[in-house]
Amino acid sequence: MDRFLMHVLVCTALVVSMIVLSSAQTCSKYAFAGNKMFSSCTDLPYLNSSLHWTYDSSTNTAQIAYRHTAVDTSKWVAWAINPNSTGMVGAQALVAYKQSDGTMKAYTSPISGYQTQLQEGDLSFNVSHLSATYAGNEIIIFATIVPPDNGAVNQVWQEGPLSGGSPSAHTTTGANVKSMGTLNFASGQTGTSGGGNNETGKGNVSDSNTCSNYAFSGNKVFSSCTSLPYLNSFLHWTYDSSTNKVQIAYRHTSVDTSKWVAWAINPTSTGMVGAQALVAYQQSDGTMKAYTSPISGYQTQLQEGALSFNVSDLSATYASNEIIIFATIIPPSNGVVNQAGSSGGGNSKIRKRNTHGVLNAVSWGTLMPIGAIIARYLKVSKAADPAWFYLHVACQSSAYIVGVAGWATGLKLGSESPGITYTAHRTIGIVLFCLGTLQVFALLLRPKKDHKYRFYWNIYHHFMGYMVIVLSIVNIFKGFDILDPEKKWKDAYIGVIVALGCVAVVLEAFTWQVVLKRRRSQGGSKMPPGMNGSNGYNHNGYGARPHQEA
Repeated sequence: MDRFLMHVLVCTALVVSMIVLSSAQTCSKYAFAGNKMFSSCTDLPYLNSSLHWTYDSSTNTAQIAYRHTAVDTSKWVAWAINPNSTGMVGAQALVAYKQSDGTMKAYTSPISGYQTQLQEGDLSFNVSHLSATYAGNEIIIFATIVPPDNGAVNQVWQEGPLSGGSPSAHTTTGANVKSMGTLNFASGQTGTSGGGNNETGKGNVSDSNTCSNYAFSGNKVFSSCTSLPYLNSFLHWTYDSSTNKVQIAYRHTSVDTSKWVAWAINPTSTGMVGAQALVAYQQSDGTMKAYTSPISGYQTQLQEGALSFNVSDLSATYASNEIIIFATIIPPSNGVVNQAGSSGGGNSKIRKRNTHGVLNAVSWGTLMPIGAIIARYLKVSKAADPAWFYLHVACQSSAYIVGVAGWATGLKLGSESPGITYTAHRTIGIVLFCLGTLQVFALLLRPKKDHKYRFYWNIYHHFMGYMVIVLSIVNIFKGFDILDPEKKWKDAYIGVIVALGCVAVVLEAFTWQVVLKRRRSQGGSKMPPGMNGSNGYNHNGYGARPHQEA
């Protein structure tokens, strides 16, 4: 028994070790020591880094803080501006690392080649107030700089090992060759350079700033703009901090008259649910319809409704495959908002949610109960032995494989939807994965039919199996509440569950009838000695002939 329990504990530990839960803090929520504050920040896409800054356009001066996390004292970090290209060569770097005596070294280094040792030297632009700190496996470089090109720059950031107390060459694979991009200190707009070594000038910077070159009809002018990273969209705005009013123009290009477009603010999270949307499309009579729509679910039809903040002067235009939504809004949180843009040409995240729902409804919610019905009722027939056992294993194995795919899809959706958490649904899903995986390991550890521990294994196996089925059905209905699909899909699944329940009831009655009839034919309800198998541990209730046990 001790050995068997040890196997179970080992299997449990293996399952638990597969569940790694992590959380990340975005740059906007970071609190600097000494109450330092910066007006803008961006989470850089590689090497666990972020950049914070405050830009004074009148003097073209930027106060910056470059944060590099998950780094120990054996490494150096650097952030750089490249005035001439998007690559490493020519970059003007701020470098920092912790010295052997525990103090921090921060200095400037112009990079002239790929094999640089990051030697100290003056940069091509002014740098002052340069310092660095190290705490909690995080290095922060502080500086005041005068960036070239009025704040529109190519940036590079990096980490590498120390050798003999001095920086040595960094790795030339993976994230280390992708850590470059574009930044506009004035607008806050950022972009990536694709990890290549483009030495043809600042093309990437100018391309990413196309919104600033756009001329609106009627001589409309906006003080700021940003090129949104997806769906060929741009946002232009003028913000009046004294009234907290924003005049906005949301431009969505490469769109025809068969589509709608929308731009939204989400006051409570970063996802779609809860977003307060401005929607526009061209109607069949050629006129434009622009209206507001509060979004309460993923399957929204964008019904008209009032938003949680004031909107006025709402209108829209369509010309040259471009829809523009104009409005004046009073955003929540003093102008710091989560935004979302979309169009009616399809939503990959909704497809992922639907895929997640279908995989789990078919596997955990349908195949698992069918496998249990096969194990409980087919083995009453001597002709079905041992075929029922292999059918049971095949059905449950298929359910587990498909179910794991659905579970993994759920994890992916969760990682892509920061700020949106369905705690109960997520927790039950993780528990189901653990229990299902334990059932797989239990099959590998199944004692032989005449083993003295087989009786206890059967109890464990049946209990865990029924628990998985109950939790699966509960969680699928929670998923329906989250997805909020058309009523027919929920009704269809209810029909499947009811049908399986009816089949189970009928087969349960038939099984007991067969069992009782066999007992009577064998001389009474009490079975003769020896009918239960070795030491009474192989009792199956269906006569003396041994059967496979699930």
